Amino acid sequence: MQKAALKAQAAELKKMEKEMQKWEKGKFALNSIVAEFDTRVIEHGSVGGKIYFFLVQYISSFILQ
Repeated sequence: MQKAALKAQAAELKKMEKEMQKWEKGKFALNSIVAEFDTRVIEHGSVGGKIYFFLVQYISSFILQ
């Protein structure tokens, strides 16, 4: 029974290490970006169209307030 517990613990540790390596390599970089903009900034044109288009196309979450 102890062997099974140790084996499960080793598998969990290995899984965590793999996930950490993915984070270190930047595999989740685009998924973890959150941008927050005030609508006045966009209305005044301070944020160019290219940046806004990039946010819409690639960033999974951005907030306009």
